[in-house]
Amino acid sequence: MSGSATINNTALNNNQSPSTASDGTGGAVFVDLGGTATISHSQFSNNLAGFGGGAVSSQNGNSSFSIDTSTFTSNSGTSGGGAVYPNGTSASISNSTFINNSANVGGALHSNATTVTVTNSTFVGNAAVTLNGNPGNDGAIDSRQGRSMSITALSLKIPLQEVETR
Repeated sequence: MSGSATINNTALNNNQSPSTASDGTGGAVFVDLGGTATISHSQFSNNLAGFGGGAVSSQNGNSSFSIDTSTFTSNSGTSGGGAVYPNGTSASISNSTFINNSANVGGALHSNATTVTVTNSTFVGNAAVTLNGNPGNDGAIDSRQGRSMSITALSLKIPLQEVETR
């Protein structure tokens, strides 16, 4: 989507963006260049992106999204960000729960965005999994080098894996 969208009290389940190229992002929601999305009180489960952001992704460049009081369960992003892949200007995630999401890098969250803020959120059982013989990296959260990520009041539940910045 480009422009602006609000998603509230919505269940987005079993959606796909199956391409394994970089256009295979955002299995349920894709925020296009110049777009913004506000997501609240919503549930995302069993969504798949062939590249990244099994549930939600944003385009590289001037795009952003905010997520509040939402739940992400069993989503998969093949390369990065099983649930969420912010790749634009900014992303804000608050009061949300990430359970059993998976990707090769950042089982729940893989970020290439300029700025990402995660507040009062819980990550349980998210996994970085092996892909084409490449071992998984960075369990629940991955942020790329040169990017800014602020994490406040985070709850990581077993299995505990590193939060890593490269």
